[in-house]
Amino acid sequence: MGGSYWSYGGGYGGGDDDDCHDGYGGGSSPDGYVDGTSGADTIDAAYTGDPDGDRVDNDDAILDGETGDDDIVLAGAGDDSVSSGAGDDDVYAGSGNDTVSAGTGEDMVSGGLGSDSLSGDSGNDLIYGDTGSAPDAGGREDFDWDKLKDYYGNRVDDGDYLKDQTQDTGQVNVTFSTENTCWSPQTYYRDDQQNVDGVVPEDGSSSVDSTSGMMSYLDTKGETATYSFDFSAEVDDVTFRINDIDLKSKVIIRAYDEDGNQVDIEVDAGSYVIASDNDGAEGTETLLSGVPYHDLSPTSGHTSALVTIPGPVTKIEIVHTQVDHGTSGIILTDMSYDVTSSVEDGSVTTHSDGNDVIDGGSGEDTLFGEGGDDTLAGGAGADLSYGGADRDTFLGGSDGDHVDGGESGDDWDTLDLRGYKVSVEEASGDDEAGTVTFYDGDDNVTGTMTYENVEEVLVDPSPPDPSSDGIVSGTSGDDSIDVGYTGDPDGDFVDNDDAIIVGDSGDDDVIDARSGDDTIAAGQGSDEVYGGAGNDSISSGSSSQLNDHETFDGIPYETGADQLDDRDYVDGGTGDDTISTGDDADTIIGGEGHDSLDGGMDDDVIYGGAGNDTVDGTLNGTIPGSLGNDLVYGGSGDDSLVAGIDAFSDYSGDDPNLPLFSDPATSDPNPDDGKDTVYGGMGNDTIITGDDADLIDGGSGEDLIYGGIDDDTITGGRDADEIYGGHGSDSIDGNSGDDVIDASASTSSMDYANEPDATDPVPTNDMDVVRGGRGNDSITTGDDDDVLYGGSGDDTLDAGIDEDTIYGGRGADVILAGSGDDSVEGASGDDAISTGTGADEVLGAAGDDTITNDEDDQADQIYGGGGRDVITGAGIGDFIDGGASGDDYDTLDLTSAAPTGGHIKINYTSPDKEDGEVEYYDAGNNYLGKSTFADIENIVPCFTPGTLIATPRGEVRVEELQEGDRVITRDNGMQEIRWIGTRNLRGGELMKARHLQPVLIRRGALGRGLPERDMVVSPNHRMLINNDKTALYFEDREVLVSAKHLTGLDGIERLETERTTYIHFLFEQHEVVLSDGAWSESFQPGQQTMDGLGNAQRNEIFELFPDLRQSAGLEGYASARKTLKKHEAELLTFG
Repeated sequence: MGGSYWSYGGGYGGGDDDDCHDGYGGGSSPDGYVDGTSGADTIDAAYTGDPDGDRVDNDDAILDGETGDDDIVLAGAGDDSVSSGAGDDDVYAGSGNDTVSAGTGEDMVSGGLGSDSLSGDSGNDLIYGDTGSAPDAGGREDFDWDKLKDYYGNRVDDGDYLKDQTQDTGQVNVTFSTENTCWSPQTYYRDDQQNVDGVVPEDGSSSVDSTSGMMSYLDTKGETATYSFDFSAEVDDVTFRINDIDLKSKVIIRAYDEDGNQVDIEVDAGSYVIASDNDGAEGTETLLSGVPYHDLSPTSGHTSALVTIPGPVTKIEIVHTQVDHGTSGIILTDMSYDVTSSVEDGSVTTHSDGNDVIDGGSGEDTLFGEGGDDTLAGGAGADLSYGGADRDTFLGGSDGDHVDGGESGDDWDTLDLRGYKVSVEEASGDDEAGTVTFYDGDDNVTGTMTYENVEEVLVDPSPPDPSSDGIVSGTSGDDSIDVGYTGDPDGDFVDNDDAIIVGDSGDDDVIDARSGDDTIAAGQGSDEVYGGAGNDSISSGSSSQLNDHETFDGIPYETGADQLDDRDYVDGGTGDDTISTGDDADTIIGGEGHDSLDGGMDDDVIYGGAGNDTVDGTLNGTIPGSLGNDLVYGGSGDDSLVAGIDAFSDYSGDDPNLPLFSDPATSDPNPDDGKDTVYGGMGNDTIITGDDADLIDGGSGEDLIYGGIDDDTITGGRDADEIYGGHGSDSIDGNSGDDVIDASASTSSMDYANEPDATDPVPTNDMDVVRGGRGNDSITTGDDDDVLYGGSGDDTLDAGIDEDTIYGGRGADVILAGSGDDSVEGASGDDAISTGTGADEVLGAAGDDTITNDEDDQADQIYGGGGRDVITGAGIGDFIDGGASGDDYDTLDLTSAAPTGGHIKINYTSPDKEDGEVEYYDAGNNYLGKSTFADIENIVPCFTPGTLIATPRGEVRVEELQEGDRVITRDNGMQEIRWIGTRNLRGGELMKARHLQPVLIRRGALGRGLPERDMVVSPNHRMLINNDKTALYFEDREVLVSAKHLTGLDGIERLETERTTYIHFLFEQHEVVLSDGAWSESFQPGQQTMDGLGNAQRNEIFELFPDLRQSAGLEGYASARKTLKKHEAELLTFG
């Protein structure tokens, strides 16, 4: 722990004894919270199970803002029963199916996880069915230290002690506690700057808050603190950092799934931290300071460890121990993790949803049902009731009440007023809102209440008419029910201006077709149709009521305001039904069976139900206009869902290639009338939307989704989905599964899909944000500045053009940055990154990464990060840093870096030759510029322009020689080349046959300034050695030695490269030639060398030298000099 980062003296610790005793936080002083257990507790005035001695209604409130019998109850897990009694109480029921009675006072009740029964009793209460908010399903959440409370219930400040408590992070509750202590560890909140690299938070930014942390401080040898994090539901991909692991700290990390099994832990430790696996469980979980006498900053990467737990996980333990005398400390960052969502029957549910029963009791209460199918009763007093997501029921009402059913989730809310004498008046233009008037027995008005977002209001039926019941009834056979139908036994007809049911008037019909394969035409009015069992065909629209939207000239529909008189409710029931509605906002329920559903115009709600359904929200695809904000639920089955595909783009004056329809319009007159919401539900669905900003959730199954034009929000859901974002700035989340996501708009004529910003008329209309989520995903974006998150898994990310931001995430990813000034982070895993053109910034991060850098004239910034990275290519102005953390051995491959016809020069600037510069020269030897590198352990130099061979016309590059050219030889003057062969070795072949890796002979390594420049040869290529040692040991001043046997000399070393090319040329006999100023051999065909050639090359040589087909011929092609064996060559290199 850095000394300059610790300013607290004294504290509760001390001593120099190795024995342990209970320290601070381990006693029994009340903390103001009545805590339950993980079991089924009964918490009331008699409850004594709180470990700190807190009681209900014990006149023992100690927290700020609380007095007397004001209790705060944390019931925790289990099916608990809580009675908080008197006072203004706060009750957090926690997980499980709980029962809460808040008693008197102005109470706040949060049901938490599970299906709870909550009663406010008397007083003006605030009641939440779930967690107090309606979070989005799935996604990433954070546990934030700066959101915790101190011992007085206030927001923590720097230096405040941290107590055990639970934090609601959105969809899960995280309980932080100190479970076991030895001596007196001190636990503080700290706001110093610290290292947060690699901890990606819920908002998708680069890292969590760097000034939010928990410090564990120890000052006695053997002192220990165990910190526990308990999650209310399983989470995945947990990341956090432990910083400042220096001095005498030892840290043990353990993680468990919901069954208590230890799970894998991945640790990327700094260079001063020793990481080991001591308990045999998967992962690295023990961290020990490797520098007990160094005191570094919490921002230092040397004493930091990035912890990643793939999960699923429900509990994490961190044990901090001091292993020697003195003081020690660690700091934990905020914790980030993925929360899994589930999608069933088109309804998005989260871990915090429950089917709650909430009773406000007397008083002016505020009730929140939140997620789940809740039942809410406000009771006496003017209450506010909010249903939240899903199918809620509101029981009764009283004067001054207001009910809001909510619109999210699997939405169908009911206000049940049966048993009350009431009249209901719907709001003008909104059949989900209205005013209820209450009457006494003498029909006197006793009060009113209001409601909104309620799909169904139940009242007691009116006294029956002796001649009619208001329902057009079918039979058990195959009926045809329309305006001519006379089969109803009570004399009811379709469109007969005979509506008698409360809320209906004129031609508003209720039709119950019953069983059989029926054909129904409901005609005029706002109808309610029930198909019943059988394969029915239902049409509830009217051809004379089609248009409440602005139209273009030439479209043959009436103008003027729509009367909103064709709002139909159609339930197909069981069977394979065909249902078509028309004008106004309709509700269609397909029910069981393979149904075909067409919502027509306006803002429809369509439920496909079970079966493989086909849903079209566009009125048969015949109107090229604005056809409503549809809400479509596919339900179970392999559904085909279409919403708004014929509507018009809302882009005004942007792209010149805007696809017009028959009219001469240039923009959408209403950009908000085609915003569809589509839930695929279970099954392999096909979803197509069109105009305006749509919301699409594929749900479970392997879905095919087309977002169409405008700025859509798309979630693939579980399983392997195929998603096409189309035109517009889309937000796409693949979620789990091996997804294929194309947000490039390459199939749309709405955008310049391959046009860079400089020439794109509108460079902001295709700025996509794409998240792959879990799985091996393939993501492609195109025009404009996109953001790509690969997530976990081995992903392929292609960002296209313009200035993109790319995060690979966990796994071995393939990243193609494309053109533009991009920002790329590979994150963990062995990634393959290609920068493309533009001034890019690349961070490989952890893992053995392969980075291919475009050698353009743009200044790239390449950072390899931890691991053994291979960086290929460098251009003028580039900066390349291999990184120094992890198992570090980085390679810079300059194989193709030299300008055409020119060459490069490497200048080292550090003694260890890991830092330096690369200078670039053209064919005329003119200096062009330089690049800079750092922390590069291995450089593969340029093979081009190649080794220079001495000929009568001067030095010629070896790759430019041809058969018939004459070369200067040491023994026989000018000799003609009879054969030239080339062998290319690439990646896999070199990896399998490392003995074929080339040898670098640096300039002057052979003595007397030879060779004259760095040269690269094959390992078996033999160099001529001529010195006193050869004469002394071998009685011959000139010998040939294989390059691989000369690596003991300074300046001669083996190279590791991903590709190389060997060029051989053959004379009538074995010759010694000048190469880069040094004498070396020509190709000598022996058994081993011939076996290393391909069949075509061997056959060429055999045609030129037929004798070489025989062993005698090979033996007759004698070596020009004595060749030393390995042990003989060692006399020259080490003797």
